[in-house]
Amino acid sequence: MTLSSISFNDSRIDLIGVVTHIIHTARDNRGVFAIFQIKVKRTKFVVVAEFGSMKSFPDVGDIWLVTGEHKTDNTYGSQFKAEKAHKLLPDKDTPLDVLADFLVFGAAFTGITRHYANKLVKVFGNNLYSTLEHASIDELTATKGMNLSKSIAHNLLNSWTKLADESELIEYFDAKGFPLELVETARQLFGKDAIELLNKNPYLLYPIISIKAPNRHWKELDRSIRKSFKIKKSDRRRAISFIESLLYSAYREHGHMALPIGTIIDALEESNISFSLNSINTQSDEFQTLCLNKDKSKIQILGHSAIEGTISFLLNKRVSLGETVQAFNTAEIDIVLSKSELSLERMTAQQIKAISNGLTKTLSFVDGPNNSGKKLIIQVIAEVLLNNGENLWLISSPSGDDGEYLSGIGKESVNTFINNSSKRNKADALKNSIVVVNDAHTIDALMFYKLLKCLPLSARLCFVGDHRKLPPVGPGYVFGQLISNKSELITHLKHQYGCAPDNLLTHISSSLLVKGNDEINKLPSANFTEIQDVSIYETKETSQEILSNIAANIWLEMYLNFNKSYQLICAHSALCDQINKHVQQLRFTKKNVISFTSNEKTYYEGEQVIFIRKNQYLKIQSGQMAIVYKVYDAPILLRGRECVLSIKVNHKLLDLTKDDLECLSFSYAINAYKVQSYKFENTILVLDNFYLISKSWLYTAINASRSSLIFIGDRDALNKKFNSTDFNRARYFGTPLELVG
Repeated sequence: MTLSSISFNDSRIDLIGVVTHIIHTARDNRGVFAIFQIKVKRTKFVVVAEFGSMKSFPDVGDIWLVTGEHKTDNTYGSQFKAEKAHKLLPDKDTPLDVLADFLVFGAAFTGITRHYANKLVKVFGNNLYSTLEHASIDELTATKGMNLSKSIAHNLLNSWTKLADESELIEYFDAKGFPLELVETARQLFGKDAIELLNKNPYLLYPIISIKAPNRHWKELDRSIRKSFKIKKSDRRRAISFIESLLYSAYREHGHMALPIGTIIDALEESNISFSLNSINTQSDEFQTLCLNKDKSKIQILGHSAIEGTISFLLNKRVSLGETVQAFNTAEIDIVLSKSELSLERMTAQQIKAISNGLTKTLSFVDGPNNSGKKLIIQVIAEVLLNNGENLWLISSPSGDDGEYLSGIGKESVNTFINNSSKRNKADALKNSIVVVNDAHTIDALMFYKLLKCLPLSARLCFVGDHRKLPPVGPGYVFGQLISNKSELITHLKHQYGCAPDNLLTHISSSLLVKGNDEINKLPSANFTEIQDVSIYETKETSQEILSNIAANIWLEMYLNFNKSYQLICAHSALCDQINKHVQQLRFTKKNVISFTSNEKTYYEGEQVIFIRKNQYLKIQSGQMAIVYKVYDAPILLRGRECVLSIKVNHKLLDLTKDDLECLSFSYAINAYKVQSYKFENTILVLDNFYLISKSWLYTAINASRSSLIFIGDRDALNKKFNSTDFNRARYFGTPLELVG
């Protein structure tokens, strides 16, 4: 019997169609959730598959059978609520229209347009499936009425043949309870021997699972494997996979590139898994994934070890090249310094060394606290090099205010620079260049690796940062490791400028660098009738609801009294979201202000917003802050885009469409990681979670303010964090990054 693409079963409807668009997907301990669009004949349906109704995520081009009923949502309109949903592979009973859509939308069938799909249906009709199963390239190209080229026919039949392998693998995954979304990756990695290899070691699947929830994913996979393969608790394959889960979890949650052997042993014992770590390097494992470093008593993922090793090699390769140019004439440096009413005679020995290294060395590092002259050093290096016709590139945070001291010098984020490096290398644009990397402490290990890989060895590098600030969001801490080396290539700045003794804010910032002081206990209580340099609103409340209420009301109080906008900084992102909603309500509710609403978010003129993901069209990176400048009464057409509002970014106006708003979030309150390169006139620090607040967190947040600062929280707890010894929590690594010069 031939299936129909729409059939009825009691009160439920069965839809068989091809996925044309993925709207949203999610996974948690309840399973998989997805909202996607399928095409059934000439109609497209939005399918909502709740948790528990499906085993895997849909992909564009897949054939899916969904069982459920049509519902009307007050917000999203007509939807198909699926009680059950599962992926199908084409077979002899697949409806002809579905098979045609499968060829058109399937990513594997490159070159098969709607034109060719319609021809296939017209010429072969119900024999299309059989034809694709058995026909040769010559037979297809010789078929009257098709006019297929040999390349298109080859791609069509070759892609179709791969379906047979995928079909067998899907059946295997389904029988073993493995996540079906891993089928394609497993097929690509393991090839035709995928089933044989997974029978030997089913835990080979774990490294290709997303590390967003490494512990949960491992437990889910482990349950399926032990049930299907009867694997014992201390099986070597299981033990290695368990160690992988510990390492991926530490990598994801704490930024570690490795873990101490003792930590692994304790975890194995706690889970009653008997395993000798010494066997990792001595016993041959198919697809080895772990690396044991006995000298450093660390264990890590083999790939992470390779990344660290490559970083060390590429850095020292540059060091081995030695100086590429002779020292610059000091007169050239004095000319640049004179613009700031300075001269070499007034510079410290460390600052002169940093400038000299940046101008003459193939590799150099500058580390210094706030107000120690790092910006001046970058300015001098940049202008002297440009005056001498050198090929200079500046990498810096897109959110920073470098333009204030580097006018006329272009800058890029590290992501943008890496993305543009391929075409630049083809044009030899980076050959013999000098690359100055500001805020180098924010670059994680993987980004550091990519940066070094994309630059020719002839390029010279100068890294400038502050190890006291928060470490990178991603794993690893290359800059922090490197500046601990005793090398002439590294300059540690100490002297601080602009620390006026009569300004409590600069005094507090400087006091963070001194151990054992009583500055926090001397802070005055917040007085909202005047603007104070630094003050504290004392509360021992820790609930997000109460802290949100306090912070939002203080923000509004200062805004109404002094017409000044304070930047709120929190430790927990959830509190940021809560405060953002609260401030917006207090500021705009019941006021006649033009607004625009999209996806349950309302934007008013004057809103503080931040880009939470990069916008390719606008060429704006994640982390860039802006102000909603104007909300249009009605959408206006600009350069072929239907724009709904404009924002002001770095004194420039940009027009945004409704789709562009997906990149935005409100920014009255933001996490300290997002303020790394910003300077605000006034800030409010909400001390909401002292587990997340470190001395580096305080240092970063305090130094983000120019004029005034208000603490909200427990004075005693703040004092303890203020006087803690370490700026950064240790991040474990496997391969030490040591400079030979």
